[in-house]
Amino acid sequence: MFASRTGGFGLGTVVALTAGLACAAPPSWHWQWAGSPNNNDSIKMISPTRDGGYLAVGQRTLAGGQSDVLIMRLSNRGALLWERTVNTGPSEIGYSIIETSDGGIALAGENLPGAAWGGVFLLKLSRAGVTTWGLQYPSNVPMAPGVAGARVIEASTRNLILAGRAAVAQTTWPMIAAVSPNGVPVWQIVYQDGRYGTPSTGGLVDVRESLSPAGPPGLILAAGYTTPALGALREPLVLCVQLPNGAPVSSSVYAPPPADAYATAIEELPGQGFAITANTLLPPGVLPRSGLIVQTIPAPPFVNSGPWWVYNGFQPGITALAYEAPGFPPTPNMVMAGTTLPPNPLGQNKMTLLVTNAGPPGTPPNPIQYWVYGGPAFEAGNSVVAVERGYTLAGDTNSFPPGPALIPHAYFVRADRAGLSTCNEAPVPPQPQPFPGIFQPFMHNPFPIQVVPFAPQALLTPDALINLCFYCDADLNLDGAVDFNDLLVFLNLYNVLSPDADVNDDGVIDFNDFLAYLNLYNVICP
Repeated sequence: MFASRTGGFGLGTVVALTAGLACAAPPSWHWQWAGSPNNNDSIKMISPTRDGGYLAVGQRTLAGGQSDVLIMRLSNRGALLWERTVNTGPSEIGYSIIETSDGGIALAGENLPGAAWGGVFLLKLSRAGVTTWGLQYPSNVPMAPGVAGARVIEASTRNLILAGRAAVAQTTWPMIAAVSPNGVPVWQIVYQDGRYGTPSTGGLVDVRESLSPAGPPGLILAAGYTTPALGALREPLVLCVQLPNGAPVSSSVYAPPPADAYATAIEELPGQGFAITANTLLPPGVLPRSGLIVQTIPAPPFVNSGPWWVYNGFQPGITALAYEAPGFPPTPNMVMAGTTLPPNPLGQNKMTLLVTNAGPPGTPPNPIQYWVYGGPAFEAGNSVVAVERGYTLAGDTNSFPPGPALIPHAYFVRADRAGLSTCNEAPVPPQPQPFPGIFQPFMHNPFPIQVVPFAPQALLTPDALINLCFYCDADLNLDGAVDFNDLLVFLNLYNVLSPDADVNDDGVIDFNDFLAYLNLYNVICP
């Protein structure tokens, strides 16, 4: 019985404790929110904050067709705390956002093709979203078609590391830059594909600092694409440079011939290597139909560790790869967000969560969870973070809320580790298939580029998200009310040592979980 585990506490004590504990508000395990029907919005990245909430960034398309950077700050339950838009030029989009160690916000994006000038930008904002400084990396030529993107991280040196693309010699090449916390450029370098020379083009969409003890300190890895010339077939690219000055260490392409392919994200798997997601066109000239994963060792020179693994009909999103550390579950996983094309259980393009094991390099990424989310129209999944007891995804929806046809709105989904978010969802039976690829190291030539300081203003915009569904943490019997029946359900889970009773997620079912559930029980849910 319960008393034997709690040092003599009986059911009467349970009721007394519920009245005496402080009313904490831990993260909810399930919810879905959609943006206002009055706005044309798409979220490109979501990232966690230290208070358990989230930052989100993307674009707001205006009536004339131009777009501004859209920034949102959400609570741990998905409610909108504030929203700002930033205009950095004629038309722009935000691709990456993080909370920095000083409590502020760093944001990276790119000016859209067709603007009077192009290039990526890096912004620093206060915790409230007020711009403190900005840097442009201007381009005097149109940006190359294909996957746009820019990604910012905070390195162990506290410098911001920016990955994107920039123009030199009338073409665009992959770029990595370092900037001090107060906005002073440290170094910025573009990397030319030495196999093809000046006609080559390329860009980077994701970047990580390796924290593995197996590799040298200060190793920066970035993923993107390279191509012989504008309009030619692309090859997924992994570029490795060394802090503190960005010196090239190695570069590799992973090309599944004959196909157009580009990397979308890179993530370190501690002690095992790195995982890469990519999109490919199979055959060339058709819509992307597959997400590919390849793993590499953490220290250069990189080696081909086996075949790519294909999920037909799944497109990985932007900055859409996360690592779920061992603990609960006991093995590490790779977590991906993306878009699943028809046919799928919900019909049209749908936001997708794909969780696979993260085994040693070369082993199949066997699916653990594969879910699609959305309504009767179109959805897209662009970003995911692994959070306490589940996953939070971000993208856009044409289904919710009801409004003008084919107008996207921001879309956020919080699911538990089983993929459940309580509404607008369906499981998918995935069929991963090996796909042969080519590994090829190559030389690259670094060039310096120009940086221009600027000072855009962040405009506070009144708005609200629309709640599609919400599951209260303590409502264990899912009857829509938190009452004594839910407490009995928890006691039953606790007595049989069910993993669902590990409320504090420490891998041990003990009295601390009982106290954690009582805190949940005391929270007043909407």
